[in-house]
Amino acid sequence: MRRLYGRELGWHPVPGQGFAIVEPAAPARWN
Repeated sequence: MRRLYGRELGWHPVPGQGFAIVEPAAPARWN
């Protein structure tokens, strides 16, 4: 789910970096 969120916005360079950027933003969106 977090990986999809990163790709959805278009700023998901790589799984490792994507998670780092998405983690703080994902909870606010998914919840």
